[in-house]
This record gives sequence, structure tokens and C-alpha cells, in this order.
Amino acid sequence: MAASYWVIVAVVLLMTATNGATAIETHELAPIVQNILNRYTPSYGPDDDRQFPMFSVAVSVPYNNGKFDMSKVTDDDGGEAVKTKILNCDVYIGNRVVAATVLRWRNVLYQCPNAPVQWSVPKKCNGKEIKTWADIDKFCDEEYIENNLYPQAAHAESRTLNHFKENDKIRKNSKDDLMVFYVRDSPCDDSCTNPGNTRNILSKIPAIRNWKNYVVVFSDVFRPHDNNNNRVNALRGSLERLGDAIAEEGTKEEEKKSNGLKHIFRCYRQQNMDKMKCLICNTNGAVAEKCIKTAWQQRGERE
Repeated sequence: MAASYWVIVAVVLLMTATNGATAIETHELAPIVQNILNRYTPSYGPDDDRQFPMFSVAVSVPYNNGKFDMSKVTDDDGGEAVKTKILNCDVYIGNRVVAATVLRWRNVLYQCPNAPVQWSVPKKCNGKEIKTWADIDKFCDEEYIENNLYPQAAHAESRTLNHFKENDKIRKNSKDDLMVFYVRDSPCDDSCTNPGNTRNILSKIPAIRNWKNYVVVFSDVFRPHDNNNNRVNALRGSLERLGDAIAEEGTKEEEKKSNGLKHIFRCYRQQNMDKMKCLICNTNGAVAEKCIKTAWQQRGERE
């Protein structure tokens, strides 16, 4: 997924309801998403050139006094522990939170140069042992980098889900909590939701259905590197496949698209306003247009 300066997020909220209805209203979801952004958005670099890496976070939000209450998520030091961990290119695993950033060369060289290399690459360059990203920059030639680093990228949502599925600490909260799985951009169609790509998340994302209440949300529509303006159908298909993967268990095959899309939302800050707005990505069983219109298509539109 392409990185973007905006701190607009994509949180896909999936909620299990026996009648297929959404278990949370958009006006209730908006402040939860805002709180998640305020707490967990990572950034690095000088103030005049601040960088906001792509990141993903899964939060198990407790149900308290008739509502889902982010104030009860207290084991992450107000979000500072999460940001510190993921900015070092590690995965944060807490009692209610799992989070990660994307790993992509050369971004990692600026974000976490002294962190250990996590990819399976040759451990020596020109006779020098490779331990950190900075070692690669210092000792390795362009041929090594071209062959071993540029083809790779570990997406934030996939890294989060890798640990999320096995995390017994967070799963113990699944009875009454709301599981919010957040990623800033909507899923890319070429790898994230492509069944033919070994790095897709379609087999991992159903883990959120372990929660009685669960959702997936995004804010920024994925923008391809080639800026191709004619890829709306590809983006639509990506959300449809995601919806199929997160549809409630037991849903009939012909109803999966509608069921899954009812649990996918786009949440973003309105132009010239700090207020968060959330939209459901289902319109009569089809993908809502404002969930697939890309940022450059929306310029000049009133949201």
C-alpha cells in the first residue's frame, strides 16, 4: 500500500449480528476511530519534514456502561508504548492492542536503521556480517540491494495479523469487546486481497471473527504507484473480496458480499474540519462509491 502524509485511517469494522445489521452506528464509530488515531499514529523526523509510515492496529475495545469505551484500554501507556515499539520496526503485542508499521526499503533505513533485519536475506555483504538495516546500507552493493530488498515489502496489516491470530492475551477479551482492525489505506488489489498472491491477507483477516463484535475500517483509498485513474473496478473487487473473507460464519455464499460489506467502513476527517466522519461501505449489497473513490478523484468534492 502506498504511503501517504495524511494521518487518515482505514479501519474496517466487522460486527457479528444475527440479522446481518451493523452492530455499531457510524456516529458511534467516529470517536473511536479518532481516539485510535490520536493514540497510535506513528511519526518520525523533524517537524518540518515529519514522516507518517503506513501502519495497522487491532484494538479490543471494552464494552462499558452501554457503549464501547476506549478509556478502558489502559495497558499501552496512552499509546506511547505502541508508537515506540512499532517505530523501531517491531510488532507491539499487548493485552488489548496489536500494531505494526510497513517494512519497505529504503524507508526502514530512515525509520529504524539500527533495528535487526527481519527478512530472509544473505547475512553477509563483501565479507561483512549483516545485522541491521544500517549494515546493509554501509556494506552492501546495489546488486545485493536490487536482488534482495526492492522486491520485498512486509505490509503493516499482514504483520499485525500474523501475531494477532496467535495472541491469546488479546483473544481472551473477545466475549463482549469490539474488535477494531485498522489500517490507514484500503486494501490493495494486487497483493492484499489477491488470492493468487502469497502475501494476501484473506486467510488471516477472518481471525477477527473470534470477537462477538468486530469491524474493519479505512480512511485513505489505496492509490496505485502509477496513479492510474481507471482502477475503480479493481478497488471495488478488492473490497468485495475482503467482505467475503470477513462475512459472519454461516452466511450463505450468495449473501457473503452484502454481509461482509455491511461491516466495512471508511472514516476520514472532513475538509477544513477536525471532525471525523464515518461511512458504511455497503449500498444495497454493492460497494459504496465513496469507499473506492481515490483521493485525487475527490479533490474539489464536498464530503
